[in-house]
Amino acid sequence: MDLTRIQKIITEQSAICSEIGRKIAFGLTAVTWAFFFSDKKFSSSLLLITALILQIFYFITDFTQYFFMVVKYKKLYSNTQFIVEKKDESITDALLEKAVTATQSEINRNGFRFFFVKFIVILFSFISLIFYILSELSAR
Repeated sequence: MDLTRIQKIITEQSAICSEIGRKIAFGLTAVTWAFFFSDKKFSSSLLLITALILQIFYFITDFTQYFFMVVKYKKLYSNTQFIVEKKDESITDALLEKAVTATQSEINRNGFRFFFVKFIVILFSFISLIFYILSELSAR
């Protein structure tokens, strides 16, 4: 079983998912801002404010995910480098590779949880924006 190939696929797919999610979030933010300032007045609809707050929370969560991953991978790199420099005969390359792969899997599993949070946040933001649009259409 080639775990590095699976790890590479997961990394590629998560990058694609993040890119698409970010584009959706930017689009929703642009639409929300457009509704805020439509008709040259500032709208104070609770639904729009909710959508905007959720979009901001999405971007904070997105940044936090990547910050978390960078910190964890930096720590893994430092620890692995220390072990490589100080290792004795009892630590084989295969054993070190297995430990690194296990740690990478744990980091990615923890980082992947952010995807679920971001998905829920952007979904509720979208729903809030749809409800705002429907309420505006029914008011006319």
